[in-house]
Amino acid sequence: MGQRVGVEFNGKKCYPLSSKHKSSYFYNINKEILKRVQENLYFGITLSEDMEWKTFITNITKRANSTLEFLRRNLSHCP
Repeated sequence: MGQRVGVEFNGKKCYPLSSKHKSSYFYNINKEILKRVQENLYFGITLSEDMEWKTFITNITKRANSTLEFLRRNLSHCP
């Protein structure tokens, strides 16, 4: 598919996710077997095997709290 449209996929950056059913299939790109993962970041959204939002919401909350603390520390001395 990728070669037909002029795109090369990097096997080290591609990860198959299985939802619901545990797949016994192995996927490969250019004869390189892809590493299976339980969750992966895709365009800023954490996708997981169980298709739940829990991991994504946890990551967003951590980032928001970190930003809030940064602003509190650095803006506390402003008038």
